[in-house]
Amino acid sequence: MTYESEKGYQDAHTKKWINQQETDARRARIKENQEQIRKLLNNEAARKASRIIIDNENKAKRDILKAIRKPNAKVHFPAKKIDVEKYSFDGYHINSERRHNVTFQQASKFIQEADASVTVWNGRIERYYGKNGIAYVDTVNKKIITAFTKKEFFGDTVKVLEVIEKYGL
Repeated sequence: MTYESEKGYQDAHTKKWINQQETDARRARIKENQEQIRKLLNNEAARKASRIIIDNENKAKRDILKAIRKPNAKVHFPAKKIDVEKYSFDGYHINSERRHNVTFQQASKFIQEADASVTVWNGRIERYYGKNGIAYVDTVNKKIITAFTKKEFFGDTVKVLEVIEKYGL
């Protein structure tokens, strides 16, 4: 007999495993596509295909900048990598003031699994966008300053994720 709490744990563990499998599959597809493009760049048709891919990425960047209304921001595909273990976590702001109920581990995972990141405030803040959560990082003070789960997505966040999905990035 499985108790309800055990069942909830099993469901959560299964969901986490499925999400990780989806992320791994997406990254494998991206890596495979990048390798195919490298091989094809030896001929003119491949160069044209490369221009199309670059054009799509540029369109996605333009659409994201429009969605967040920050024309001087810089969009990164894939997301900028950071060593989250070297960053502190503003739990008071994230959980007490904003009531996002996100742990350091969850915020770290949002950063590591992000599909894109956006640099704002003259390089001070890096926003990490992923399908399961968003995290904002103060790169100057090395602090995770905001993080929230997908159930709280709205407005600009939804628009950014729609752009990422639209262009397959």
